[in-house]
Amino acid sequence: EAVKSLFFTKDNFHLFLSSSTHISAIKKIDSSYKYVDAEFIYKDLKYQALNTKESYGYLKKVDIKDLKTTYISPYDILLINGTPNDVPLCQGIITTDFQPPLSHINILSHNRGTPIMALKTAWQNPLFDKLNGKLVRFTVLTNSFSVKESKIRPAKKFWNKSLPSKTISLSANF
Repeated sequence: EAVKSLFFTKDNFHLFLSSSTHISAIKKIDSSYKYVDAEFIYKDLKYQALNTKESYGYLKKVDIKDLKTTYISPYDILLINGTPNDVPLCQGIITTDFQPPLSHINILSHNRGTPIMALKTAWQNPLFDKLNGKLVRFTVLTNSFSVKESKIRPAKKFWNKSLPSKTISLSANF
């Protein structure tokens, strides 16, 4: 409301809401509030490369509503049907929701050096069902992606270079 009051065309002011959580919240506050969502912004796109990287991991299909109660390993590549607010350390993310460049999971992926992409049809894609639970090489490119079954040897070589080799313990000063 504070930003809207400063906006020069108040009647055309729309808030951009990037997740279903935000949309649900605004509807509870004021169902008449004007907003646009990622579906509106990215309506004609089917694929979005967010962090163009390559990784190895076990493809794990996790329903967004089960994400908080599902164990995610640092060796997993997540396929999620939605946009989580946070994700644990993993080897990559495939989501069905398009993301703004500064979305939290996109920034996490950039900081961690892990690939992330959005593919609207990923949840129903038979390729991902076939590879669910299997070790894969996951590559995100600007205009395409690749998910192929892999052997353990190249995966271990990759993990040895990319994962931390020792645990860092921080002490608290109370």
